[in-house]
Amino acid sequence: MMETDTGEDLHKKYPMYLPGITFKGITKNMLVPKQYQHLIMCSICGFILKTPTTLFCGHSFCMDCTRKCSYNCPICQANNSYNYAYSPPAKNIILSNIIDSHQVLCPSHFDKDTKPCNTENLTMATIQKHAMECPNITLKCACSKMIPKKDYLKPETECDCKMISCEYCSVPQKVRLLRFHSDICKEVMHDCENCGASFPRKEEKAHDQSCIVSCPFSTMGCLAKQLMMKHYQKHLVDAQEAHLIMALKKNYAETYEKIINENASIASVPEKFITIRFECKSKSFEVSIRENELLSDAIDAVWEEFDIPIDYWNIECWRKSSGTRLHLKLTALENKIQSDETLILSAEYELPGDEDESSHSDSDDEDQFKGYEFEYEPEEDDEENYVSDEDELDEEGYEVEEYEPEEERSYYYGSYYYYNNPPSYQQDEDEFRD
Repeated sequence: MMETDTGEDLHKKYPMYLPGITFKGITKNMLVPKQYQHLIMCSICGFILKTPTTLFCGHSFCMDCTRKCSYNCPICQANNSYNYAYSPPAKNIILSNIIDSHQVLCPSHFDKDTKPCNTENLTMATIQKHAMECPNITLKCACSKMIPKKDYLKPETECDCKMISCEYCSVPQKVRLLRFHSDICKEVMHDCENCGASFPRKEEKAHDQSCIVSCPFSTMGCLAKQLMMKHYQKHLVDAQEAHLIMALKKNYAETYEKIINENASIASVPEKFITIRFECKSKSFEVSIRENELLSDAIDAVWEEFDIPIDYWNIECWRKSSGTRLHLKLTALENKIQSDETLILSAEYELPGDEDESSHSDSDDEDQFKGYEFEYEPEEDDEENYVSDEDELDEEGYEVEEYEPEEERSYYYGSYYYYNNPPSYQQDEDEFRD
Protein backbone atom coordinates (compact mmCIF):
# COMPACT_ATOMS: atom_id res chain seq x y z
CA MET A 1 0.00 0.00 0.00
CA MET A 2 1.30 3.44 -0.84
CA GLU A 3 2.05 5.87 1.96
CA THR A 4 -0.03 8.58 0.34
CA ASP A 5 -2.89 7.86 -2.06
CA THR A 6 -3.01 10.64 -4.66
CA GLY A 7 -5.91 9.34 -6.77
CA GLU A 8 -8.60 11.63 -8.15
CA ASP A 9 -11.46 9.82 -6.42
CA LEU A 10 -10.20 9.91 -2.84
CA HIS A 11 -13.55 11.25 -1.67
CA LYS A 12 -15.24 8.14 -3.10
CA LYS A 13 -12.67 5.63 -1.77
CA TYR A 14 -12.42 7.10 1.73
CA PRO A 15 -15.75 8.78 2.55
CA MET A 16 -15.26 7.94 6.25
CA TYR A 17 -12.59 10.69 6.49
CA LEU A 18 -14.92 13.42 5.17
CA PRO A 19 -16.95 15.69 7.43
CA GLY A 20 -20.71 15.31 7.34
CA ILE A 21 -22.83 16.99 4.64
CA THR A 22 -26.07 18.76 5.48
CA PHE A 23 -28.52 19.44 2.64
CA LYS A 24 -30.29 22.67 3.51
CA GLY A 25 -33.15 22.15 1.03
CA ILE A 26 -34.24 23.64 -2.26
CA THR A 27 -34.32 27.42 -2.61
CA LYS A 28 -36.10 29.59 -5.17
CA ASN A 29 -32.97 30.38 -7.15
CA MET A 30 -32.40 26.65 -7.77
CA LEU A 31 -35.69 26.27 -9.70
CA VAL A 32 -35.69 26.00 -13.51
CA PRO A 33 -37.65 27.56 -15.20
CA LYS A 34 -38.37 30.59 -13.02
CA GLN A 35 -41.80 31.52 -14.47
CA TYR A 36 -43.62 28.63 -12.78
CA GLN A 37 -42.08 28.85 -9.38
CA HIS A 38 -44.96 30.89 -7.90
CA LEU A 39 -47.32 28.02 -8.69
CA ILE A 40 -45.53 25.59 -6.39
CA MET A 41 -44.90 27.94 -3.46
CA CYS A 42 -46.81 27.65 -0.17
CA SER A 43 -48.65 30.88 0.74
CA ILE A 44 -48.29 30.15 4.46
CA CYS A 45 -44.55 29.31 4.92
CA GLY A 46 -43.26 30.91 1.69
CA PHE A 47 -41.27 27.81 0.62
CA ILE A 48 -41.81 25.20 -2.08
CA LEU A 49 -44.74 22.95 -1.29
CA LYS A 50 -43.76 19.99 0.81
CA THR A 51 -46.31 17.17 0.78
CA PRO A 52 -48.90 19.43 -0.97
CA THR A 53 -52.48 19.24 0.35
CA THR A 54 -55.56 20.75 -1.39
CA LEU A 55 -58.46 22.09 0.70
CA PHE A 56 -62.20 21.97 -0.22
CA CYS A 57 -61.88 25.47 -1.62
CA GLY A 58 -59.21 24.32 -4.10
CA HIS A 59 -56.17 26.10 -2.63
CA SER A 60 -53.09 24.01 -1.88
CA PHE A 61 -50.63 24.32 1.04
CA CYS A 62 -48.01 22.18 2.81
CA MET A 63 -49.67 19.52 4.92
CA ASP A 64 -47.94 20.73 8.10
CA CYS A 65 -48.96 24.33 7.36
CA THR A 66 -52.68 23.40 7.13
CA ARG A 67 -52.49 21.88 10.62
CA LYS A 68 -51.24 25.18 12.05
CA CYS A 69 -53.86 27.44 10.50
CA SER A 70 -57.56 27.82 11.44
CA TYR A 71 -60.48 26.09 9.71
CA ASN A 72 -60.76 28.96 7.25
CA CYS A 73 -58.57 29.07 4.12
CA PRO A 74 -55.79 31.66 4.53
CA ILE A 75 -56.40 32.90 0.97
CA CYS A 76 -60.20 32.93 0.44
CA GLN A 77 -61.36 32.52 4.08
CA ALA A 78 -63.61 29.62 3.02
CA ASN A 79 -64.74 27.32 5.81
CA ASN A 80 -62.97 23.94 5.61
CA SER A 81 -64.51 21.71 8.25
CA TYR A 82 -61.69 19.12 8.50
CA ASN A 83 -61.31 17.07 11.63
CA TYR A 84 -57.48 16.95 11.68
CA ALA A 85 -57.51 14.46 14.52
CA TYR A 86 -59.45 11.79 12.60
CA SER A 87 -59.57 12.77 8.89
CA PRO A 88 -56.90 15.32 7.90
CA PRO A 89 -56.73 16.52 4.27
CA ALA A 90 -55.00 14.02 1.99
CA LYS A 91 -51.86 14.54 -0.08
CA ASN A 92 -52.41 15.86 -3.59
CA ILE A 93 -50.57 13.17 -5.55
CA ILE A 94 -50.79 14.84 -8.97
CA LEU A 95 -49.47 18.16 -7.64
CA SER A 96 -46.73 16.35 -5.73
CA ASN A 97 -45.56 14.55 -8.90
CA ILE A 98 -45.50 17.81 -10.82
CA ILE A 99 -43.33 19.41 -8.13
CA ASP A 100 -40.94 16.43 -7.95
CA SER A 101 -40.39 16.54 -11.72
CA HIS A 102 -39.53 20.25 -11.70
CA GLN A 103 -35.93 20.81 -12.83
CA VAL A 104 -33.43 22.38 -10.47
CA LEU A 105 -29.72 23.32 -10.40
CA CYS A 106 -27.00 21.84 -8.16
CA PRO A 107 -26.20 23.99 -5.06
CA SER A 108 -22.60 24.25 -6.33
CA HIS A 109 -23.86 26.81 -8.91
CA PHE A 110 -24.42 29.25 -6.06
CA ASP A 111 -21.27 28.56 -3.99
CA LYS A 112 -18.37 30.97 -4.53
CA ASP A 113 -15.83 28.50 -3.03
CA THR A 114 -16.25 25.88 -5.76
CA LYS A 115 -16.96 25.43 -9.44
CA PRO A 116 -20.52 24.73 -10.79
CA CYS A 117 -21.54 21.13 -11.23
CA ASN A 118 -22.20 20.08 -14.83
CA THR A 119 -24.81 17.45 -13.98
CA GLU A 120 -27.96 17.86 -16.11
CA ASN A 121 -31.65 16.93 -15.69
CA LEU A 122 -31.65 17.29 -11.96
CA THR A 123 -35.12 17.39 -10.45
CA MET A 124 -36.52 18.14 -7.05
CA ALA A 125 -36.86 14.40 -6.46
CA THR A 126 -33.17 13.66 -7.15
CA ILE A 127 -31.40 16.80 -5.93
CA GLN A 128 -30.88 15.65 -2.32
CA LYS A 129 -29.16 12.41 -3.34
CA HIS A 130 -27.03 14.30 -5.87
CA ALA A 131 -25.98 16.87 -3.26
CA MET A 132 -24.68 14.09 -0.97
CA GLU A 133 -22.50 12.68 -3.80
CA CYS A 134 -21.56 15.76 -5.85
CA PRO A 135 -17.73 16.26 -5.83
CA ASN A 136 -18.15 20.04 -6.15
CA ILE A 137 -20.16 20.46 -2.95
CA THR A 138 -18.00 22.25 -0.37
CA LEU A 139 -17.12 20.83 3.06
CA LYS A 140 -16.07 22.77 6.14
CA CYS A 141 -12.46 22.18 7.16
CA ALA A 142 -11.20 22.17 10.78
CA CYS A 143 -9.84 25.67 10.15
CA SER A 144 -13.37 26.80 8.96
CA LYS A 145 -12.28 27.08 5.35
CA MET A 146 -14.73 25.66 2.75
CA ILE A 147 -13.10 23.06 0.49
CA PRO A 148 -14.68 21.14 -2.43
CA LYS A 149 -15.31 17.50 -1.56
CA LYS A 150 -13.11 16.19 -4.41
CA ASP A 151 -10.11 18.14 -3.06
CA TYR A 152 -10.64 17.63 0.67
CA LEU A 153 -8.31 14.62 1.07
CA LYS A 154 -5.61 15.87 -1.31
CA PRO A 155 -2.38 16.93 0.50
CA GLU A 156 -1.74 19.74 -1.97
CA THR A 157 -5.02 21.50 -1.14
CA GLU A 158 -4.22 24.65 0.83
CA CYS A 159 -5.90 25.50 4.11
CA ASP A 160 -5.09 27.20 7.42
CA CYS A 161 -4.81 24.06 9.56
CA LYS A 162 -1.76 23.69 11.83
CA MET A 163 0.75 20.91 11.18
CA ILE A 164 1.09 17.88 13.46
CA SER A 165 3.68 15.10 13.07
CA CYS A 166 2.51 11.61 12.24
CA GLU A 167 3.25 9.18 15.09
CA TYR A 168 4.46 6.51 12.65
CA CYS A 169 6.64 8.39 10.13
CA SER A 170 7.09 11.75 11.93
CA VAL A 171 6.16 13.65 8.76
CA PRO A 172 4.11 16.80 9.56
CA GLN A 173 0.51 16.63 8.32
CA LYS A 174 -2.40 19.08 8.28
CA VAL A 175 -4.96 18.50 11.02
CA ARG A 176 -7.71 17.70 8.51
CA LEU A 177 -5.54 14.94 6.98
CA LEU A 178 -3.84 13.55 10.11
CA ARG A 179 -6.25 10.67 10.76
CA PHE A 180 -6.47 9.84 7.04
CA HIS A 181 -2.65 9.79 6.67
CA SER A 182 -1.98 7.91 9.94
CA ASP A 183 -4.40 5.09 9.15
CA ILE A 184 -2.68 4.50 5.82
CA CYS A 185 0.85 5.10 7.10
CA LYS A 186 0.62 2.59 9.95
CA GLU A 187 -0.08 -0.23 7.47
CA VAL A 188 2.95 0.53 5.29
CA MET A 189 5.50 -2.28 5.40
CA HIS A 190 8.87 -1.35 6.85
CA ASP A 191 12.20 -3.22 6.57
CA CYS A 192 14.41 -3.27 9.65
CA GLU A 193 17.89 -1.98 8.82
CA ASN A 194 19.45 -4.14 11.54
CA CYS A 195 17.86 -7.60 11.25
CA GLY A 196 16.19 -7.27 7.81
CA ALA A 197 12.73 -8.29 9.03
CA SER A 198 9.61 -6.75 7.43
CA PHE A 199 6.70 -5.53 9.51
CA PRO A 200 3.97 -2.83 9.40
CA ARG A 201 4.99 0.50 10.84
CA LYS A 202 2.43 0.20 13.61
CA GLU A 203 4.44 -2.78 14.95
CA GLU A 204 7.79 -0.98 14.94
CA LYS A 205 7.89 -0.38 18.71
CA ALA A 206 7.07 -4.00 19.44
CA HIS A 207 9.75 -5.11 16.97
CA ASP A 208 12.39 -2.91 18.64
CA GLN A 209 11.85 -4.77 21.90
CA SER A 210 12.88 -8.06 20.33
CA CYS A 211 15.19 -6.96 17.50
CA ILE A 212 18.76 -8.23 17.89
CA VAL A 213 21.52 -5.91 16.59
CA SER A 214 25.29 -5.80 16.79
CA CYS A 215 27.43 -2.90 17.92
CA PRO A 216 28.92 -0.97 14.94
CA PHE A 217 32.31 -1.18 16.69
CA SER A 218 32.21 -4.97 16.90
CA THR A 219 34.57 -5.16 13.91
CA MET A 220 37.08 -3.09 15.90
CA GLY A 221 36.97 -5.32 18.96
CA CYS A 222 33.77 -4.48 20.85
CA LEU A 223 32.38 -7.62 22.45
CA ALA A 224 28.72 -6.50 22.20
CA LYS A 225 27.91 -8.43 19.06
CA GLN A 226 24.29 -9.16 19.96
CA LEU A 227 22.22 -6.47 21.61
CA MET A 228 18.50 -5.96 21.92
CA MET A 229 17.43 -2.71 20.35
CA LYS A 230 16.13 -1.36 23.68
CA HIS A 231 19.70 -1.70 25.08
CA TYR A 232 21.47 -0.48 21.95
CA GLN A 233 21.44 3.27 22.63
CA LYS A 234 22.50 2.80 26.26
CA HIS A 235 25.45 0.68 25.14
CA LEU A 236 26.64 3.37 22.71
CA VAL A 237 26.63 5.95 25.52
CA ASP A 238 28.22 3.76 28.18
CA ALA A 239 30.97 2.46 25.91
CA GLN A 240 31.73 5.74 24.18
CA GLU A 241 35.29 6.05 25.54
CA ALA A 242 36.12 2.42 24.72
CA HIS A 243 34.79 2.88 21.19
CA LEU A 244 36.96 5.97 20.67
CA ILE A 245 40.05 4.03 21.75
CA MET A 246 39.13 1.20 19.37
CA ALA A 247 38.67 3.64 16.48
CA LEU A 248 41.97 5.35 17.33
CA LYS A 249 43.79 2.02 17.46
CA LYS A 250 42.44 0.91 14.08
CA ASN A 251 42.60 4.15 12.11
CA TYR A 252 45.61 5.83 13.73
CA ALA A 253 47.80 2.97 14.91
CA GLU A 254 51.01 5.02 15.25
CA THR A 255 49.34 7.71 17.35
CA TYR A 256 47.72 5.05 19.52
CA GLU A 257 51.06 3.32 20.19
CA LYS A 258 52.69 6.65 21.04
CA ILE A 259 49.98 7.48 23.59
CA ILE A 260 50.18 4.00 25.15
CA ASN A 261 53.97 4.23 25.50
CA GLU A 262 53.80 7.70 27.08
CA ASN A 263 51.17 6.57 29.59
CA ALA A 264 53.22 3.50 30.42
CA SER A 265 56.34 5.58 31.09
CA ILE A 266 54.38 7.92 33.35
CA ALA A 267 52.80 5.04 35.24
CA SER A 268 56.18 3.35 35.74
CA VAL A 269 57.46 6.31 37.77
CA PRO A 270 56.38 5.81 41.42
CA GLU A 271 54.75 8.71 43.19
CA LYS A 272 57.27 10.24 45.62
CA PHE A 273 56.33 11.25 49.17
CA ILE A 274 58.35 13.44 51.51
CA THR A 275 58.08 14.01 55.25
CA ILE A 276 57.96 17.59 56.55
CA ARG A 277 58.17 18.72 60.17
CA PHE A 278 56.15 21.83 61.01
CA GLU A 279 57.00 23.76 64.17
CA CYS A 280 54.83 26.32 65.92
CA LYS A 281 56.80 27.42 68.99
CA SER A 282 56.17 24.69 71.53
CA LYS A 283 54.37 22.28 69.23
CA SER A 284 55.42 20.36 66.17
CA PHE A 285 53.79 17.99 63.71
CA GLU A 286 55.12 15.73 61.01
CA VAL A 287 53.14 15.18 57.83
CA SER A 288 53.79 13.09 54.75
CA ILE A 289 52.85 14.74 51.47
CA ARG A 290 53.33 14.17 47.77
CA GLU A 291 55.96 16.24 45.98
CA ASN A 292 53.30 17.66 43.65
CA GLU A 293 50.96 18.62 46.48
CA LEU A 294 50.42 22.31 47.31
CA LEU A 295 52.11 23.48 50.47
CA SER A 296 48.88 25.17 51.55
CA ASP A 297 47.07 21.81 51.57
CA ALA A 298 49.66 20.36 53.95
CA ILE A 299 49.36 23.41 56.23
CA ASP A 300 45.58 23.07 56.33
CA ALA A 301 46.05 19.57 57.72
CA VAL A 302 48.32 21.01 60.44
CA TRP A 303 45.72 23.57 61.47
CA GLU A 304 43.15 20.79 61.73
CA GLU A 305 45.42 19.18 64.28
CA PHE A 306 45.35 22.45 66.26
CA ASP A 307 41.55 22.51 65.91
CA ILE A 308 41.56 26.27 65.28
CA PRO A 309 39.28 28.08 62.79
CA ILE A 310 41.42 29.66 60.07
CA ASP A 311 38.88 32.03 58.51
CA TYR A 312 40.84 35.13 59.56
CA TRP A 313 44.35 33.74 60.01
CA ASN A 314 47.10 34.99 57.74
CA ILE A 315 49.51 32.05 57.61
CA GLU A 316 53.17 32.27 56.60
CA CYS A 317 55.71 29.48 56.28
CA TRP A 318 59.47 29.85 56.66
CA ARG A 319 62.38 27.53 56.07
CA LYS A 320 64.04 26.98 59.49
CA SER A 321 67.52 26.42 58.10
CA SER A 322 67.78 29.59 56.03
CA GLY A 323 64.81 31.75 57.13
CA THR A 324 63.52 31.82 53.56
CA ARG A 325 59.79 32.47 53.16
CA LEU A 326 58.01 29.80 51.13
CA HIS A 327 55.11 30.23 48.70
CA LEU A 328 51.97 28.46 49.89
CA LYS A 329 50.46 28.18 46.42
CA LEU A 330 53.45 26.26 45.07
CA THR A 331 54.07 22.56 45.43
CA ALA A 332 56.68 21.05 47.71
CA LEU A 333 58.76 20.23 44.65
CA GLU A 334 58.53 23.81 43.33
CA ASN A 335 59.51 25.17 46.76
CA LYS A 336 62.48 22.72 46.70
CA ILE A 337 61.53 21.27 50.09
CA GLN A 338 63.65 18.29 51.08
CA SER A 339 62.39 15.28 52.96
CA ASP A 340 62.71 15.53 56.79
CA GLU A 341 63.13 19.32 56.49
CA THR A 342 61.78 21.52 59.29
CA LEU A 343 59.50 24.46 58.49
CA ILE A 344 58.33 27.24 60.82
CA LEU A 345 54.71 28.41 60.74
CA SER A 346 53.52 31.84 61.83
CA ALA A 347 49.91 32.95 61.85
CA GLU A 348 48.70 36.53 61.95
CA TYR A 349 45.12 37.16 63.06
CA GLU A 350 43.37 39.87 61.02
CA LEU A 351 40.28 41.38 62.57
CA PRO A 352 37.18 41.39 60.38
CA GLY A 353 37.08 45.15 60.90
CA ASP A 354 40.31 45.50 58.92
CA GLU A 355 38.26 44.83 55.83
CA ASP A 356 35.23 46.88 56.82
CA GLU A 357 35.51 48.81 60.08
CA SER A 358 31.87 49.89 59.96
CA SER A 359 30.67 46.28 60.06
CA HIS A 360 33.04 45.15 62.89
CA SER A 361 32.06 44.98 66.54
CA ASP A 362 33.60 43.60 69.72
CA SER A 363 30.91 40.93 69.90
CA ASP A 364 32.02 39.59 66.49
CA ASP A 365 35.55 39.05 67.81
CA GLU A 366 34.24 37.46 70.99
CA ASP A 367 32.22 34.97 68.92
CA GLN A 368 35.30 34.15 66.83
CA PHE A 369 37.22 32.93 69.89
CA LYS A 370 34.26 31.65 71.91
CA GLY A 371 34.91 28.19 73.28
CA TYR A 372 38.73 28.29 73.09
CA GLU A 373 40.99 28.49 76.15
CA PHE A 374 44.05 30.52 75.22
CA GLU A 375 47.23 31.10 77.19
CA TYR A 376 49.51 34.01 76.56
CA GLU A 377 53.20 33.90 77.34
CA PRO A 378 54.40 37.52 77.24
CA GLU A 379 57.79 38.47 75.96
CA GLU A 380 60.10 40.55 78.15
CA ASP A 381 59.08 43.82 76.44
CA ASP A 382 55.40 43.13 77.12
CA GLU A 383 55.49 41.95 80.72
CA GLU A 384 54.84 45.40 82.19
CA ASN A 385 51.84 45.90 79.89
CA TYR A 386 50.31 42.44 80.31
CA VAL A 387 47.05 42.19 82.22
CA SER A 388 46.49 38.82 83.89
CA ASP A 389 43.18 37.17 84.66
CA GLU A 390 43.53 38.19 88.30
CA ASP A 391 43.73 41.96 87.58
CA GLU A 392 40.82 44.27 88.13
CA LEU A 393 37.80 44.17 85.87
CA ASP A 394 35.54 47.06 85.03
CA GLU A 395 31.84 47.17 85.90
CA GLU A 396 30.83 45.32 82.71
CA GLY A 397 33.25 42.49 83.35
CA TYR A 398 35.93 43.50 80.83
CA GLU A 399 39.60 43.77 81.62
CA VAL A 400 41.03 47.18 82.46
CA GLU A 401 43.85 47.52 80.01
CA GLU A 402 45.92 50.64 79.39
CA TYR A 403 48.12 49.16 76.70
CA GLU A 404 47.41 50.58 73.22
CA PRO A 405 48.90 48.49 70.37
CA GLU A 406 50.28 50.04 67.20
CA GLU A 407 47.87 48.00 65.07
CA GLU A 408 44.59 46.24 65.90
CA ARG A 409 45.94 42.72 65.48
CA SER A 410 48.02 40.10 67.29
CA TYR A 411 50.50 37.43 66.19
CA TYR A 412 49.91 33.79 66.80
CA TYR A 413 53.05 31.74 67.43
CA GLY A 414 52.08 28.28 68.45
CA SER A 415 50.11 29.21 71.62
CA TYR A 416 46.53 30.33 72.10
CA TYR A 417 45.44 33.79 73.18
CA TYR A 418 42.21 34.41 75.07
CA TYR A 419 40.61 37.73 75.99
CA ASN A 420 37.08 38.92 76.63
CA ASN A 421 37.92 41.40 73.87
CA PRO A 422 39.86 40.43 70.68
CA PRO A 423 43.70 40.11 70.96
CA SER A 424 45.49 43.44 71.09
CA TYR A 425 49.21 42.73 71.45
CA GLN A 426 51.73 43.62 68.74
CA GLN A 427 54.62 41.23 68.50
CA ASP A 428 57.87 42.11 66.91
CA GLU A 429 58.03 40.20 63.64
CA ASP A 430 61.80 40.44 63.35
CA GLU A 431 62.24 39.06 66.87
CA PHE A 432 59.88 36.19 66.02
CA ARG A 433 61.81 35.29 62.90
CA ASP A 434 65.09 35.27 64.83
